Amino acid sequence: MSTSTYTRVSTIPARGEVPTPSRPRRAFAPVWWAVLGIMALSIGLECWAVTHDLPYPGVDEPVFVKSAVHMASTGDLNPHWFGHPGSTTIYPLAGIYHAWDTVAHGGPVFSADPSLAHRFAADPGTFYLIGRLWSIAFAVGAIPLIFLLGRRCFSTRVGLAGAALWAVIGLGLGAIVRHQVAAIVGIFVWVQIVENLLVDSAPSVSQFMPGALGQAITGQRAGTVHVPALAAVLLAGYAAAAVAAGSLATTRRDFA
Repeated sequence: MSTSTYTRVSTIPARGEVPTPSRPRRAFAPVWWAVLGIMALSIGLECWAVTHDLPYPGVDEPVFVKSAVHMASTGDLNPHWFGHPGSTTIYPLAGIYHAWDTVAHGGPVFSADPSLAHRFAADPGTFYLIGRLWSIAFAVGAIPLIFLLGRRCFSTRVGLAGAALWAVIGLGLGAIVRHQVAAIVGIFVWVQIVENLLVDSAPSVSQFMPGALGQAITGQRAGTVHVPALAAVLLAGYAAAAVAAGSLATTRRDFA
């Protein structure tokens, strides 16, 4: 006959022992509600124009989408195009197309489906829409990273301002200049070359330029115009103008 021995552990602190306080739950900081609001604004603006000029968009969208469709339909992982880094778009899109084909159309799970290419030829708009939604996910996902970078380098105010401007100005400029490389190069040339030339040749004009206003928000410039609050208002005006110009350009292309 076996005898079992039980060990009783008391959870009551011994006399004179100070109980360890429980770790408080970390509250969701109010500033992150502002970041979520900016993300919601970005989603709304992006989705407002997400179906523009479908099913036959121009410029560089076909390069990414057609390469991804080719991969998903043939299993060939060579995009056959190396113009600028597109791997974060092409390869994930190929995976998304394959998963969508498997779930929605009963395609094979572990092999390529040649019928996907025929489906793309018959209905390209759906494929381009999926590609745009993937790009929107990148744009919205970058907002908290921009906020964290701005807060780390400067302050919470700068992080919020940078995230808000990213959510608005990028959409407007993207609608005006449809080619991504041209838009990026144009912004770089303007901020790094044109504005620096205006500092010496036309200082009264350069103080109203976006680069100077951005420096004012971070506290790197002083002056009446460069009060951080006023600089933020002027940058918001630039953002609104970019969205309005992008909307006008989009409308004119529709009627062209």
